[in-house]
Parts: sequence; C-alpha cells; structure tokens
Amino acid sequence: MEKDEIIQVIKNWLEKLIIGMNLCPFAKEPYQKNAVRISVSDAFSLTDGMSFFEREIRYIAKHNKIETSLLVFPHFSDITSFNKFIQQCEALLVLKKWYKEYQITFFHPSAQIKGYTENSSHHLVIQAPYPVLHLLRVASVESLGAKVKEDVHIANDKKLSELNSTEVKQLWQDIYKNTNNDVQI
Repeated sequence: MEKDEIIQVIKNWLEKLIIGMNLCPFAKEPYQKNAVRISVSDAFSLTDGMSFFEREIRYIAKHNKIETSLLVFPHFSDITSFNKFIQQCEALLVLKKWYKEYQITFFHPSAQIKGYTENSSHHLVIQAPYPVLHLLRVASVESLGAKVKEDVHIANDKKLSELNSTEVKQLWQDIYKNTNNDVQI
C-alpha cells in the first residue's frame, strides 16, 4: 500500500473511530486546527524505527503549530517487537530529557486489553489499522485535559459496550473504504 493510502486510512480511523466516537476527547480540537501530523515510516528494523522517531521529534520541535504526530509503522506488524520498539522510544525520551515536553502512546492492529474476550469491541481504544506511535506535546495534553469534564474510561466503556460485532465490522470497513487495502482487523 502506498503512503498516501496509508495516511488516508489513518485519517479515516481518526475521523470515524477516535473522533467520530469521541474515544479520545483530546483528538478533535488539534485535528480540526490541522495540528496533527501523520508520518509513514519505511522502517523494517528497530534501529531504523528509532531514527525515524528521533527525526520526528526534531521536526515537531521546530514546528510549534504541530500539537501531535502519528508515526505509522506498517512493517512493524508483530506486536511483541512493536512493544519492544515502544519501550526503546520511551527510554530515548528519558535519555534525551524529552519526557518533559513529549509523551507517547501507541495503537496496534493486534492490541488487546486483558480481561476482555478476543472479539470485544473494547479493544478499539488501543487498536489502529496499522502500528502507530502517537507522539504528543505534554503542554497540549495538559491544556486539552483541563477541558474534559467526564471520565474518559467510563464513557468509552459505555459506548463500546453498546457496539455489536456487526457494527464493529462495519466500522472497520468504513475506515478502509476507498482504498485498495484488503486487510481488516
């Protein structure tokens, strides 16, 4: 799949799932302000992935208008390796003392929350069409967090409990709509 198609799938995921279902109340405002950057990595190795991650931090450090960056790693399909990669990125944030300005979270097509069945809709809060490292500015998270008045976890649990398997399948089909991708979660 071409980078442009991957970016479109990620945008669909944001618009239909993350923002559309309001799973992350922090996402809508920066997305509407065009302050979300989506970058697709060609990395196959953890070393190349780390280089990409470090370049992205340096890029957004120079571009204050960008509040958050989604780094997409389509070749990191193995969740165990991706988790090791995330741990290395977190260690780099500490080593370079970037943790005061940036934080990360991640999403993966195979990610699952312990305590839920394999096909539970609750996994949607940590799943994405591709492995994604989400790089956020701490100041932006704190500012947006101050505006949120509800418990996000409780609200998400309620919303996701109401989804049935047919609705989840339709949601993923909508996310991949208008692409040549036949991969679905």
